[in-house]
Amino acid sequence: MLRLKRTGRKNQPSYRVVVSPRGLGGPKAKPIEYLGWLNPLKKTFNLNKERIQYWLSQGARPSATLHNLLVKTGLLQAKKIAVHQKPAPKEPAQEPAKEQPVSAPSQETTAEPVQKSPALESIQPEAAVKPETAPPAQE
Repeated sequence: MLRLKRTGRKNQPSYRVVVSPRGLGGPKAKPIEYLGWLNPLKKTFNLNKERIQYWLSQGARPSATLHNLLVKTGLLQAKKIAVHQKPAPKEPAQEPAKEQPVSAPSQETTAEPVQKSPALESIQPEAAVKPETAPPAQE
């Protein structure tokens, strides 16, 4: 697999383009061969194009980011891969509605008077504050 191996200090990343066996040893495994470097802060890179062509002919696959870099340099004739796709917004899980018999509303509506408790009758509602209006001007 052709991929980028991170090197450099904290907050100052730089990468080496390496060939490493897929699935063996993880990212810290010793690479088979170094093929170049990339400095994303200065946006500079150097690639050994002949060796990259050799490894691509042997069936090595580049990572998505390296694939886009190879397309940019013209080593690959393909479309770029969307590396940083935004995840689709998750919709809340909807449970299937339980079917319950719905009773038809009755035609007659009976309105019962609301009874006030004696404790509430003693409380006076606040007087509505009305803005003072000037009396109409007489001519």
